[in-house]
Amino acid sequence: MRPLQLANATRRMAAPAEWDHARDGICHTLEICDQNGWMVSAWKPTEAEIRRLVQGQPIVLAIQGVVHPVVSLSVPSENAEAG
Repeated sequence: MRPLQLANATRRMAAPAEWDHARDGICHTLEICDQNGWMVSAWKPTEAEIRRLVQGQPIVLAIQGVVHPVVSLSVPSENAEAG
């Protein structure tokens, strides 16, 4: 999945200073919209990911670290802007 640009972004988060793109993989800049204590970002699956979702594969959330923060995944309605 690719992070989307947000028209109402309040911050842009880049890779951590110690991140090595060759070793750790590409870490894209993530646009964030701060809303009521939540950091909201929007993601769009690739065509290949959409095919796998239609075939019943799950969406996997991976978080680096040992403490799991509160998270939320959703699909907004067609007329709702993500973030």
